[in-house]
Amino acid sequence: MQTMALRKICVGLLALALLPSCSFIVGDDWADEEPPDGSIDAALDAAIPDAALDASIDAGPPDATIDAAIDAALPDANLQGITVTSVQPSTPLEEGSTYVLLFTGTNITPAVTVTCADTGVVINQTSKVFSADFQRLAIEVTIPPDGTRPEAAARMVQFSFMQAGTTVMRPAMVQPRDELTLPAGNFNGTLRARYSRVTLSNAVTFRGNGAPIRIVSNGDISVSASVDGSADLGTPGRGGCVGGVNQGGTTAAGCGTSGGSQGSNAPSALAAGQGGAGGGHAAVGSNGSGATGGAMAGDVFLAKLGNAAGDESRGNGGGAGGSGGVGNAGAGGAGGGTIELSAGGTLRIEADILANGGSGSSGTGLLACATAGGQGGGGSGGALLLRAAGGLTVVGSRTLSSQGGAAGAPGSCTNIGGSGSAGRIRIDAPAATLTGLTATPAARRGPMWAASTPLTISGTSQTFTLIGAPSQQYFVVVNDMGAMMPYTTDVAGMVSVPLTGLPLGHFRICALVPGATFNANSEGQNCRTVLAFAP
Repeated sequence: MQTMALRKICVGLLALALLPSCSFIVGDDWADEEPPDGSIDAALDAAIPDAALDASIDAGPPDATIDAAIDAALPDANLQGITVTSVQPSTPLEEGSTYVLLFTGTNITPAVTVTCADTGVVINQTSKVFSADFQRLAIEVTIPPDGTRPEAAARMVQFSFMQAGTTVMRPAMVQPRDELTLPAGNFNGTLRARYSRVTLSNAVTFRGNGAPIRIVSNGDISVSASVDGSADLGTPGRGGCVGGVNQGGTTAAGCGTSGGSQGSNAPSALAAGQGGAGGGHAAVGSNGSGATGGAMAGDVFLAKLGNAAGDESRGNGGGAGGSGGVGNAGAGGAGGGTIELSAGGTLRIEADILANGGSGSSGTGLLACATAGGQGGGGSGGALLLRAAGGLTVVGSRTLSSQGGAAGAPGSCTNIGGSGSAGRIRIDAPAATLTGLTATPAARRGPMWAASTPLTISGTSQTFTLIGAPSQQYFVVVNDMGAMMPYTTDVAGMVSVPLTGLPLGHFRICALVPGATFNANSEGQNCRTVLAFAP
């Protein structure tokens, strides 16, 4: 930079300002009126001697200071040479989700304007973060649900970067996700693994043999009509187990050892059969008059859901009564179903959600109690798992219920059945307290990251907030690797999680319930994707 020359020009102008006032005549008369060069030089020397001029220049700010000021005002980046060579994540962007995209290239400055012609992409213009070397840009985008595009029709979108008259493009893939609405009545269909948005505005039941009901949304879930996965007598809720049936046979209850056992058959034609036992789940099922209750099963935090062998966090059936001498046994009630509602956004509840066990039926007999069959045991309650990453909203006073079913009505007979155990309920939400919900049995609280968790952090260190039950230990895993780190919440149900040495770029922080195996079952963990950005 020609700093010294600039200073001399400025000082020269100052010197001219110190001369006696002069008349400047513009036109042909200028040469005639101009004072001789010698008199001007003399006047300058008289006003500011050379030594004083040199001292003034030397006393000015150093060259480095001036250079820094100019550099701050005019960045070195070439505004017309912008390039964008890559975008992360490179996986398709799913409808209903929000992402922080990381664009990499050269000369990406704060002067850039980022747009997308696709109306299915919303860019948060205030979220832009630039690296100091102008090679990276982080920006938040949301892909709203769009029911006009089928899920199979993935599409390419183009992001435009406009800067100083130059426009460059960078493509990204968008994956549509269906929206879910269900008609009133019993649903026997198949659900997709994930939706962009879920609206349950009609009273729906999930009953019959089949897989548990898992409704997962990238965005919001709204429940404005009842959702009922309860068993009906011997018909289970979806994901639950059948009750025992006995018409002189020995059909066992349940899906495994947690089903209630069958009552003993009458030893003679003039005797009564005994009552079946209740199904077990969160506790042991109640005994019948001649049978043992089903064993306690599953995990208190519902870390593993399912209806395959070994997945016992579900409703189990009650045992059938024993056959009477001259009478039929009552059937055992079936187990309540399994319902999971997981929202990446807000979960709004305006109706009851149920997964109760079914009641056992009564035995019959020609001579009433003397030769009657035993009463059927009740099925146990099922499982309810509600997860709301963006927050839980409850309108009015709503009920969550996973109660055990009653045994068959004994009347005056003594061959009674046992009732089913209660099931389990878990709620994960970024709130220290939950209001408006009555849960029977009481709900467990799983861990959830605070709704204010940043999507972008500067550097490789950050403190995150985890919310759950008071004084409860949970576990944290970073970036799908490493040991599970234990953290215990305070009496308000919150704990700070300071993390250092985080990897630059996108990474996941996952909070796990006790008993969960990382990445083995999604219901055991709640994860958040964050971008660690190098300044």
